[in-house]
Amino acid sequence: MLCVPALCADQLTLRNLAAELGRCYAAAAGNGQLSEAPMQYADYAEWQNELRHSDNESAEAARAFWVRTARSVRAMPLPFQEANTPDAQMSFASLSFPLEIKAGALNAPEDVLLFTCWQILLGRLTGALNICTAKLFTGRRFEELRGAVGPFARYLPLTTHIDEGLSFNACVEKLTETTRSAEEWQEYFGLEGEQLVPHGFDYELVANETYEALGTSFKPLEQSECMECFDLRLSCVRAEGTLRAILHYNCAAFQAGDVERIAGQFQTLLSDAIARPEKTVDRLEILSNSERLTLLDQFDDTKVGAPDDECLQHLFAARVRESPESVALVFGQQRMTYRELDRRANRLAYYLRDCGVKPEVCVGLCLERSPELLVGILGVLKAGGAYVPLDVDDPADRRAYICAEAQLTVILTQEHLRYLWSDFAGEVICLNGIDFLVEGADTGPLISVSPDNLAYVVHTSGSTGRPKGVLATHRGAVNYLRYLAAEFPMNHRDVVLQIASSTFDASVREIFGTFNAGATLVLPSQAESKEPAALLSLIKSNGVTALLSLVPTMLGALLEAAEDSTASLPGVRLILSSGETLPVSYCRRAREVFGDGVLVVNQYGPTECALTSSFYAVDGPLSKAGTIPIGKAIRNRRLYVLDKHGQPVPFGVPGEMYIGGPGIARGYLRQPDLTSERFVPNPFSKAPGERLYRTGDLVRHLRDGQLEFLGRLDRQVKLRGLRIEPGEIEAALTEHRGVKTAAVLMREDDPGNQRLVAYVVPSKAWSAKGDRRRRYRLPNGMMIAQQSQVETDFMYEEIFNQRVYLKYGLTLNEGDCVFDVGANVGLFTLFVHQHCKDISIYAFEPAPPLFEIMSLNAALHGVNVRRFNCGLSNTAKEMAFTFYPKSSGMSSFYADAAEEKEVLRSIMINQLEKGIAGMGKLMEHSDAFLEERFRKEVFTCQLKTISDVIEEENIERIDLLKIDAQKSEADILNGIRPEDWKKIRQLVIEVHDLDGRLGKMVSILEEHGFEVIAEQDEVFSGSVLHYVYAFVPKDAQYLPARRTSSQPPAALPQADKLLTVDELRGHLKTRLPEYMLPSAFVMLETIPLTATGKVDRRALPAPEQVRPELSQCYVAPRTPVEEEMTAIWTEVLDIDCAGIHDNFFELGGHSLLTIQLAARISEEFQISLPMARVFEAPTIAELALVVTQAQAEQEDADELAQVLAELKGLEAHSSRAD
Repeated sequence: MLCVPALCADQLTLRNLAAELGRCYAAAAGNGQLSEAPMQYADYAEWQNELRHSDNESAEAARAFWVRTARSVRAMPLPFQEANTPDAQMSFASLSFPLEIKAGALNAPEDVLLFTCWQILLGRLTGALNICTAKLFTGRRFEELRGAVGPFARYLPLTTHIDEGLSFNACVEKLTETTRSAEEWQEYFGLEGEQLVPHGFDYELVANETYEALGTSFKPLEQSECMECFDLRLSCVRAEGTLRAILHYNCAAFQAGDVERIAGQFQTLLSDAIARPEKTVDRLEILSNSERLTLLDQFDDTKVGAPDDECLQHLFAARVRESPESVALVFGQQRMTYRELDRRANRLAYYLRDCGVKPEVCVGLCLERSPELLVGILGVLKAGGAYVPLDVDDPADRRAYICAEAQLTVILTQEHLRYLWSDFAGEVICLNGIDFLVEGADTGPLISVSPDNLAYVVHTSGSTGRPKGVLATHRGAVNYLRYLAAEFPMNHRDVVLQIASSTFDASVREIFGTFNAGATLVLPSQAESKEPAALLSLIKSNGVTALLSLVPTMLGALLEAAEDSTASLPGVRLILSSGETLPVSYCRRAREVFGDGVLVVNQYGPTECALTSSFYAVDGPLSKAGTIPIGKAIRNRRLYVLDKHGQPVPFGVPGEMYIGGPGIARGYLRQPDLTSERFVPNPFSKAPGERLYRTGDLVRHLRDGQLEFLGRLDRQVKLRGLRIEPGEIEAALTEHRGVKTAAVLMREDDPGNQRLVAYVVPSKAWSAKGDRRRRYRLPNGMMIAQQSQVETDFMYEEIFNQRVYLKYGLTLNEGDCVFDVGANVGLFTLFVHQHCKDISIYAFEPAPPLFEIMSLNAALHGVNVRRFNCGLSNTAKEMAFTFYPKSSGMSSFYADAAEEKEVLRSIMINQLEKGIAGMGKLMEHSDAFLEERFRKEVFTCQLKTISDVIEEENIERIDLLKIDAQKSEADILNGIRPEDWKKIRQLVIEVHDLDGRLGKMVSILEEHGFEVIAEQDEVFSGSVLHYVYAFVPKDAQYLPARRTSSQPPAALPQADKLLTVDELRGHLKTRLPEYMLPSAFVMLETIPLTATGKVDRRALPAPEQVRPELSQCYVAPRTPVEEEMTAIWTEVLDIDCAGIHDNFFELGGHSLLTIQLAARISEEFQISLPMARVFEAPTIAELALVVTQAQAEQEDADELAQVLAELKGLEAHSSRAD
């Protein structure tokens, strides 16, 4: 036995040592001489070190080769491969199996042939295109090294790009070239790279060597290596004409069964590649016969015989015959027996027959939750027709489209919903008036209906921008109900809560699953169906035992509400969940809330395949985390996991789910192309005409045959259990003439908070950044355009915080008229608009850049303002206007840069004395700073007088004249004719006290009967700037009329066409149902694209956690209740601020967040706030009123209870006295 440390030798070293032993033995016996010593490893190591540090062209080329290789190394776990952890026990095992290759196959070296197959298999199993595997090289390409002893052999990473369209022959040639390059540069490879690759390959051609010594011959019997650095390594050995393969694997990463499957797949791939080398690599067969048989037949052996003539109404009729007096339906205080429900449905069926309803004729159902809804469904089916549910909350356009597509001539509705159908040309039947229907027709019409007739048409989201109607037959629904009854039997003692909307096929499961069992169906009201607390109350009060259609999101909300209420709900024994991935944690919490006896079942199945296609009953111990599998097929369903060529994929490899079996939908209503695309012939069935539905869902088979849902192959998403095509939302967005392009994405930036986000590029005319200025958010949350942030902050402090224009009793009231002279970017105009809604504003700004921004801001916030791109003076004329882009507030018709610099310097000194951060450093460079601030542009501007404007606009009063006109204030007052002075009630003027101007201004105002106050703001101390406040004394005669211009505000050029969140949301609400409305909108200048021109969805930014741009102005909280409410809103919505008039849903709220909001408000204010109240009162102001009223009622109730208690106490005392 030869035993050598692995660090000192490789396998060829063992043979060299054996040969050397023979020579040494012979020499020692005197029969030979020892040859010269071969090259020593130390010499080789020194030479290799010199190579690595050389800087010649060969070294550079070698380093570039290995750098490229290293960059392409990616982690690519194989199916079921466990990740290595620091505490994992490292143990290895191996599996040996034979291989067959005909001599000279493909005229390629055998090792390259085998290595190519290994690379292709790894690529097929991992789905990776760039495959990196470590291949063993002997390290002895020079003759001098052939007989040397040492660790020359090493595993070098080789990367192959597996082009799926490449033939196997071409792939072999590619690998041959890659192998040659690696062999050429192998001495330059650094040892650290060997550990980067988890999978290895080696090939050994064992020569039949025999060593002689003194007539004795010996040879190696077996060689083994006790060192492993790969999770999985394929060793191929050719010895004595036989080829064998050995898979060495890490037991912590792979199970033995997984490795056995890989061995079979490699054998299959090798055989197919050699037999048909012209095939492309993605079509080479890799499934062994046994694996293929298991995947195609054994897992889907679900065929069960059943009656072939049953329809949904027949199942209901059977229960009526069995137990006619059992309660079929509970709605509030109403109870309806099977007999009564059947009688009413029969009478409706006769009436519908007279209206022309028969098999294959569709009838529209537009009803709120009520007994009439169930009567309508059963009545349509009993008449032989198919029902088409229509959501009462859907936009009118969507309902109209569905009606036209389904060619509806009859609509069943309720009296209070009749107005929705005023334009409908067919017959509208209000089921509230059921008594007017056919009398005496209680047994139901005899209609010949087959299981393959249409039962209902449910519309799902469509990627083309329109919903698509799924044509569901009786056969599919009945097959599901038979499965449900067999797997999870119910009876007349069971009570089922009906939660799903009738517009979703999940409602069929609830309604007919209940009726098929003869159980009782509890129907919540419209409001109760969305309120977890209300649903819990119904569960408890009605003794509900089964929940047959719970989306995991709603299950989570119910569990949370149950934990909050500490309700005891041991009666619920069955929960069927579907529509989303089901977290293990929900199942654990369900057992805690409903008891260990509850059975949670995860169901999977698209609408196109009749309710459910697979199921997994969670009836054993639960893992710590993760999601529940979607399980195995229900009865008479066949599930296939196929690749893009329609061939089955191996265990653990993701593929597209295809569903077959009796009862899958016919297709899509009036969409033959889409039907043929999604419903395809079944290549695995011998039955003529059998089809498969391509789901677009990505799944994989687990080891035990259960299926695991992984996601979507296309862009379709599931949000709170509802199927949504982002393309439909994008199409609706681009119908808005202000949208250039759009992309919609479902994001989960915060765990558990999935939401739709719309990314919109406005057209140029509608762009909020059309002026190329970025929006700026003021401290109060308002978004504005600006000229200079420094100036904006300064003006905001003056106008909004210090309220310098409303001091000394100056007021603004509803209906007032305000002149904003020197409007700048419009901050005072916005302040006035925010302060009073019903107010007329006239804004004057001569500088074209500032006028454009002011117009933009006015449009952005919907301000009712007349804008004038001119200045005011003592006479109409033209003058040169000096504009300072970086000090716009000091721009003027009478500009003097030296004076302006001194004013600004005084302000800076005052700020320095106040200790404003950074002001000291700024003062050190004040000259350069001021020089830069007063670079100028000059415009020729128009001037008018105030009296000209009063006359032109027919203005009878000015309630506040605000003047900030930089040295033009005297000119402006001189432009007021004597008769117009009495029309002015209040003035606030910024005065430059040059040459005694302040005193003159005060005198003018006092001469016209105003009381005047002049002051200098602290910030202007030491400068010439002062404020003058003037107002009419209370006893002065004043024009009482509050009538302003009869002309409407001038149209805002371009700026009124601003895309805001509420503009887009309002547009979508006319086209899409509520659940498809994005929660957030992000305005972009461009949509990022990939190199291939597709939308780069990974590059789309997360929405900012700020209040979005709304046409509604921000209004801060006014009361303690509103302040507390605002804090709750910002926390739930995860945004920086919220105005009291902002709509919760326009800020990003959705149904799940509504539940959280209602719970938080209830907890914080100690009241009971139903979730429905948030929909009714979606603003902070409205909700604050609701809370205040509830608290008042609660206090009254508490006081009444206290009085009653005292009265009872007095009665008891009186009785004892008697």
